[in-house]
Amino acid sequence: MAQGWEDAASAAGVSSRRRFLTGGTAVGAAALWSRIATSGAPSAPPAPRPRPAARQSFAAPRPADVTLVDAGGWCWFTEARTLITPAGRLYAGSVAHGTGTSRDGAVEVTSVDVRGGLHPLRPVRRSTIGHHAPNDHTNPGLEVTSDGGVLAMWSGHVEDLLLRRARDPKGTGVFGALAPIERPLAGRSPGRAVAYGSVHRLAALGVTIVAYRGEQYSWNLMRSPDDGLTWEPLGLLLVPPSVGQRPYAKFASDGRRLWFACTEGHPRTVQPTNIRVGMVDADGSVTDASDTHLGRTGSGVPVAAVPLAFRTPARAAAWISEIRIIDGAPVVSVSLRGARVDDAAGAWPHDHLRVVRDRDGGWIHELVAHGGGELGANPIERDYSGLAALDPSTPDRVVVATNVQPRTGEPLRSRADGRVHLELWQMDRRSDGSAQWVATALTTDSREDNMRPHIAVRNGLKVLSWMRGRYHSPNRFATRIVVRQAS
Repeated sequence: MAQGWEDAASAAGVSSRRRFLTGGTAVGAAALWSRIATSGAPSAPPAPRPRPAARQSFAAPRPADVTLVDAGGWCWFTEARTLITPAGRLYAGSVAHGTGTSRDGAVEVTSVDVRGGLHPLRPVRRSTIGHHAPNDHTNPGLEVTSDGGVLAMWSGHVEDLLLRRARDPKGTGVFGALAPIERPLAGRSPGRAVAYGSVHRLAALGVTIVAYRGEQYSWNLMRSPDDGLTWEPLGLLLVPPSVGQRPYAKFASDGRRLWFACTEGHPRTVQPTNIRVGMVDADGSVTDASDTHLGRTGSGVPVAAVPLAFRTPARAAAWISEIRIIDGAPVVSVSLRGARVDDAAGAWPHDHLRVVRDRDGGWIHELVAHGGGELGANPIERDYSGLAALDPSTPDRVVVATNVQPRTGEPLRSRADGRVHLELWQMDRRSDGSAQWVATALTTDSREDNMRPHIAVRNGLKVLSWMRGRYHSPNRFATRIVVRQAS
């Protein structure tokens, strides 16, 4: 495992082979918002052509952060959490909690026009597409439709036999009525109802696939040929290693196939939890990363038959933060938990790893940053970390959430309140072949935690989103969704 870092004191002055941490495009905010105020129109005038997304940084020059959702959070096993439409509108799916009002439990999609740049005065539209018991697992997964609209799908968590679909047909942030999709067999033992709703479009084929946990307490797929208007089951994807075990999986589309990264089970109950990677064709054929046939959906593929991408060391547990297809190759960010240590950052330390498929068909494992303690100091969910987001526009950047210094592992004690908080760091690979990563702080000396980052990219626009606030468990959190545009 290659490892190494180089710290940066601030965003200014840090460089890499692309020199994307200096410079940037400035927007005439005063003139822009004067025009909007006088016209009353929410759209922005044409902006200067941005630099290529791969050269844009979240660190320099540091822009203002914008709170997109005033009360909301998300689980990372439902995707996409955020996206940008071809027309330049940013969407975020979340579940409201911590308001102390009837809004708690609302399943929401919030959107804003980001053409010309983010700004706190830009009108925001919030659509409530359902309501459930407050739980971050009920956040909706989002996908862009063929005509530039947005499809949202969600389900309750471990007590629901429905997937729910809502569509914003015009891409304006306004969603229509919910359409329930019944999955009654998800309640038949060993199934424990439906959870999640991870939706992905195979754009080259005009097919949309939703992945959910349901039948056999494992991951199942459904396919739509018409942007989610109608659905047909593809069936079971992963056969659990034993009855009642629950593999965890994340998905990413390369336009023609659906890639997945999975574990054998929950790291709390199955150890070690290794990381395995495979693919699904639109017709339900399942292969490994080398196109070797493994089986078909419906009957499913045994988890152990999916080849290993990362074998977890002894006395450790691995969980998937994210899988992305970057420059044509699958890349997985992994949260690796070690043995209990008990320090100011938490009892269970994590590391953020990057696992990528190389040209020779093997897998490269890299330690990108120390990830700090378990999220919310929760003794039950000790495998929850702050997570790491892969930048879809470049293989050389990862945004990590950690409450320790990424290089040394020393707890990050805030000068604002004297407490240890999760902060965001941008990790950029050096260009000298040393396999080192430059660490640049994106948030510092916070009074709250910054966690579960996600990056959306389209047509030269790149936006980082994350949860900011207090988090203890899926049922106890008070967070906001904050966004920052790269430049």
